[in-house]
Amino acid sequence: MKHAAASMLATLALAGCSALGLNADASKEAETRLSFEVPASWESRLAAGDAALSAGWADLYGPQLSALIDEALANNPDLQASAARVEQAEALLAQSRGAIWPMVQASFSGTEAEPLEESSGGGLPGGFSLSSLNAMDQYNAGVSVNWDTDLRGVNRADIRASEAQLEASRAILEASRRNVAAATALAWFDAINAHRQLELTRRTETALENTNELVGQLFEHGAVARRDLVLSQADLSSARDNVLTAEQGVRAARRALEVLIGRYPAAEIETAAQLPQRPETLSPDTPLELLRRRPDLVAAEYDVIASFASADRARAARWPSFTLSGGFTSSGMEIDQLSDPTSMAVSLGFQLAQSLFDGGLRQSQVDAADAASRQAIAAYGSAALSAFSDVENARDQLATLEAREGVLKDILANAEEALELTELRYRAGDTDLLDVLALRQRVFAAERMVIANESALLQSQIRLYQALGGPVR
Repeated sequence: MKHAAASMLATLALAGCSALGLNADASKEAETRLSFEVPASWESRLAAGDAALSAGWADLYGPQLSALIDEALANNPDLQASAARVEQAEALLAQSRGAIWPMVQASFSGTEAEPLEESSGGGLPGGFSLSSLNAMDQYNAGVSVNWDTDLRGVNRADIRASEAQLEASRAILEASRRNVAAATALAWFDAINAHRQLELTRRTETALENTNELVGQLFEHGAVARRDLVLSQADLSSARDNVLTAEQGVRAARRALEVLIGRYPAAEIETAAQLPQRPETLSPDTPLELLRRRPDLVAAEYDVIASFASADRARAARWPSFTLSGGFTSSGMEIDQLSDPTSMAVSLGFQLAQSLFDGGLRQSQVDAADAASRQAIAAYGSAALSAFSDVENARDQLATLEAREGVLKDILANAEEALELTELRYRAGDTDLLDVLALRQRVFAAERMVIANESALLQSQIRLYQALGGPVR
């Protein structure tokens, strides 16, 4: 495999970091830790065609699958949870942006006091009477303004982190949508494959019933030994057992599909009799394009950006804070006195605060944020390498399945011809029934492999589209 000497991952991550204003030290550290070689091209080769990456793949396999995918995207609870996380991230971003503005508060209060009535014969020691207390009313109104000037950049770093976290949440939602769509397609092909395998098993059962009937007739005429009859009956019983197993497989495949699309336990899905026509295979862009296209890698990149923004916040928090405050108040014993200029007062103030000793709190916060950044960088690199491997494995598997397709069909054709010739010889008494039954099992196994390979080819295409980050639509 040819490699381009690298830092391509770093280029992508640092582009986002620079756009969000990360400091030079953080960018340098990211470049150092993300520098590894990215393959310049893919190792495996496939036919040309990029329809699934440019327009999406959901509609390439027919309207029935497309409708099931729409149903799954609308009903899947995991997607609903991811959508809620996006809404949460949007609210947190609005919260971070709100912190940079001054906080304005208005207040109004009023107190009304009444004297206690003197009780008969009452009075307090010393001749003091409760009725001598005068009623006193007091009203206050005011407006106050407090503004953290954010000279340190703490709030701005919070905004950058929240923006990146929002984009990461959106990318995760898109990744979840694509995963659900791919899982639906794979389950759909599994259901069709299970149905086709059941039909094959039933055909094999019918063929063995015919064979058993023929052997029974020959046995009645003394043309074959009882051993042949017993062997025929044993293979027929085995075929009937295979039918029961295949029927259970069909039910399980349909149930799995129902769970994905939100119909369980309706048990009302009818699978197609045949697999859809396989569309043209992709020839994707370079591995570097994969980093820009796959939503899980986009999310990992934004996690790196968010982690560096959080580290910037921790560093900024070590510097002094500067807060401005102001207020307007008015008070009086009557409400109409609140508008009297002589009852009004205006105040202005500021506060400059710096922690002189915190027991290492802020430095430990910086250390923790730096460690989180290193973790995010490592996770990004690991996700990228896994993505490259996903693509190569999917392409290799698809190419292998395509190569096997012709071989398996040749095996089936040869086995069918051998069975036909052996049956003729058996009818003529020139061979043993055991040879016929063995060849029938070989034909059954060959046809099962052909059917399974056809399903695996479609599933491998879906996995390749998924690995390449192709959109659903």
